Amino acid sequence: MRTLLVSPPYCTPGEDIGSRSVDYSGNNPPLGILTLATYLRRHGFEVDIVDMFKYTSWEKIRETLNVAKYDIFGISIWTGNHFKAKKILEIVKEKKQNVITLAGGPHASVLYEQVARNYAVDYVIRGEGEDTMLELLEALKENQDVSRIAGLTYVKDGQLVNTREREPFSTLDDLPFTDFTDVDLNDYTEGLWSDTIIPEKLQKEYNIQYVKFAPVITSRGCPAKCTFCFKKFGNIRMRSAENVVNEIKQIYNQHNIKHIRFCDDTLNINEKRLQEICKLIIKENINITWDTSIRAYPLSMDTAQLMKESGCIKLSVGVETGSAKMMKSIKKGLTPEKVINAFEVCHKVGIPVIANIIVGLPGETRETIQETYQFLRTINPDYTLVSILLLYPKTEVYYHAKEVGFINDSYFLESEVVPVYCYEHTYEKLLDYSRKVFILNFVQQKNYKKILYYTLLRLRERIGHLTHIYLNARGFDLVLKDKRYIFEIKSGFSKIYKKGFNSIGYGNKNKI
Repeated sequence: MRTLLVSPPYCTPGEDIGSRSVDYSGNNPPLGILTLATYLRRHGFEVDIVDMFKYTSWEKIRETLNVAKYDIFGISIWTGNHFKAKKILEIVKEKKQNVITLAGGPHASVLYEQVARNYAVDYVIRGEGEDTMLELLEALKENQDVSRIAGLTYVKDGQLVNTREREPFSTLDDLPFTDFTDVDLNDYTEGLWSDTIIPEKLQKEYNIQYVKFAPVITSRGCPAKCTFCFKKFGNIRMRSAENVVNEIKQIYNQHNIKHIRFCDDTLNINEKRLQEICKLIIKENINITWDTSIRAYPLSMDTAQLMKESGCIKLSVGVETGSAKMMKSIKKGLTPEKVINAFEVCHKVGIPVIANIIVGLPGETRETIQETYQFLRTINPDYTLVSILLLYPKTEVYYHAKEVGFINDSYFLESEVVPVYCYEHTYEKLLDYSRKVFILNFVQQKNYKKILYYTLLRLRERIGHLTHIYLNARGFDLVLKDKRYIFEIKSGFSKIYKKGFNSIGYGNKNKI
């Protein structure tokens, strides 16, 4: 029984494969299916992996799936690639009807009944998949009853079957170190940094290079109860510091990597363990850099100093909002004082720190946006990333949106785009809010061209009855009465024309 595990293409939600140039920034090797394959191989199963993140045509996908040899096909589904995953499963079944198809991953684990009923899938694996999939493969191999296996959802004789819940994997040190031989880690180098992951200014200031890297996860679970995030497993389970550093050494020696990306939800939730990891990296003289996302609390000066000495070159902190009222309402367990302390510590130690902000949370107003703007001026992040609230299924904000009639589960059978929460504000208003916050990056950098660019974006909706603004990759063509002002980010207002232009080119070039 040969198994093929696939990670779907990486494309902007709503864009069909091949319809545009794809931005791969921030894309990591598919850690989930790599970990699963490593575990299954330990128990004697043959497993192949295909990461389709750079595939840009359905023809290539069909060719790959039709040529490959496999009896079991598994796919990892995230909210946002669920349409692509659905079509890939259909392609598999069209050509190879006898192949047994499996679906796992966050989206399948949350909307497991919807996926089981509407996708060309034989079994949905809910939650952590190692033991569930191992037991399933063993049962299929021996033609045994699968109803005894915990963590499965499937349709039998027209009836939906949900087996009992499986307990989360408790002893993470018993898991084998992830085998990365199925992927070329060089393929992901270009996605390590980008201007949206860490801005060019910081890359130059801290001499941060594009390097070969690998992802490592040191814990599972999260104790937080954030209203915008779905966490199936609340109890956090952690690997020992020795186990983590031994894996880093193995990856370092086998793959010649230069950088580690820790992918934990809460790497710093236990400061003592994080300090031990840092001390061991220093003691073992492992010549790497690393980055991660952390909570603002706990973070002491001693911990940050060790992080810096062990190679940390970037931290992302989930600030989400600068309003004390909103911070309490999202149940993240933070206060403004804790966030301020975290940023002060990072600044003193010299670790670049990025603030992640969510605009449009329930209860957001113009006043709370202004509070966020002023709060960012206080904590002074090296960069701010701003997102508009997306409704991921079975989060608290998603249930709220369902209660008010804004959305229902069938949405995900009709649209690939992760829905924006637009019940309280229009999408245009949320864009305006996000631009107000994002423009602070350029105010702090004194980048007047980009300040002007985002100011015009904010003005576009407000003065639309007086102007037309033609957006393009370089900037704007702004039409005000009988004049066109051409604005390019790199050169600013470079040309101004009178009447006689057209909407495609510059037309009659009568300079003023």
